[in-house]
Amino acid sequence: MVIAVMAMTPGDPGTLRGPAAVAERDGVTLRLELERDAITPGDLLRATLTISNSNDHDVKWTAGGCRIPGLVQALPLLPNAGRHWPGVLGSFKSWALKYPESYAYFADETSWVYGGGACPAAQFTETLPAGRTLRSRWVWNGFLSNAVAGSRPAPGGPIEIAGSFSLGVYGSITPLQVTLPVLVRAEADPYITAGAALDRAFDDGRLARWLEARPTPATSGAGGVGDIVGGIKLEGDIWRVLAAQKTRLPDYRSSEIEVRLDARDGRVVSVVER
Repeated sequence: MVIAVMAMTPGDPGTLRGPAAVAERDGVTLRLELERDAITPGDLLRATLTISNSNDHDVKWTAGGCRIPGLVQALPLLPNAGRHWPGVLGSFKSWALKYPESYAYFADETSWVYGGGACPAAQFTETLPAGRTLRSRWVWNGFLSNAVAGSRPAPGGPIEIAGSFSLGVYGSITPLQVTLPVLVRAEADPYITAGAALDRAFDDGRLARWLEARPTPATSGAGGVGDIVGGIKLEGDIWRVLAAQKTRLPDYRSSEIEVRLDARDGRVVSVVER
């Protein structure tokens, strides 16, 4: 596979006039073009994917539910997970941070114009004829989505934008991908990470003692009787940590503890047991 990165100039062919990168495999070329090399969250950054088949034969490719050629997304770094904890504290932390990734999918331009919409959870086998070209256009507003923090502006600093195309059919897909660096013009994230917030909650001692006083069931996290369940969520400027354990008798009540921490410095604001 051949990959090239270039800076576009007004005389270059293409739909946008920002940076561009190209990858080629087995006669299929993937070209990612960006409108510019920086974004301020809240503004729009446009991207174009162009896929060309220079072979003298058709090639198969796999599309998602909206049947749009390729995919464009930003690739945020994984947040700092903080410290490792043994025993039940480590088990609870692993469960609370089960989905640590942040996502920054570009929306296809048509969906963006019409207010978005979900694609069916399906895959389709498509054909790119010999000598033909496909093109898709994309938009990103500079926001990231995360399971524990919701949708927030991307923090300042470099981030990679990836364009990809799935060659082949389901079961034997060969991904073709190319990336470009972009600068996010914004302040650094003012909040500590979810992992660091859990560390501060354990350091306080009350949540740690509550968890350690309860044996960890083999199915911890599944939500059955006796299981310890809960998690962490960002609510405004507060990290909210909740842990609960369902009991069988006398009336299936739950015992729970809630810890609230200042998301800016990790200071414990309140601890409530119910």
